[in-house]
Amino acid sequence: MEKALKAWLYQLGDVPPFTHDLVLLFKRLLRAGADVESYRDLARFTDFAVRRPRFP
Repeated sequence: MEKALKAWLYQLGDVPPFTHDLVLLFKRLLRAGADVESYRDLARFTDFAVRRPRFP
């Protein structure tokens, strides 16, 4: 999902930040003029992208 949000930012002419934080990406999309309201609940998955180690 992170890559899709970053691609959306590129499409709107913005360069996405180096982050896994979906909340931050949604905020950037809002500032770029995107209608993200129907997708905002997906931001809850940030915890899985940011705070969980990939390898034991």
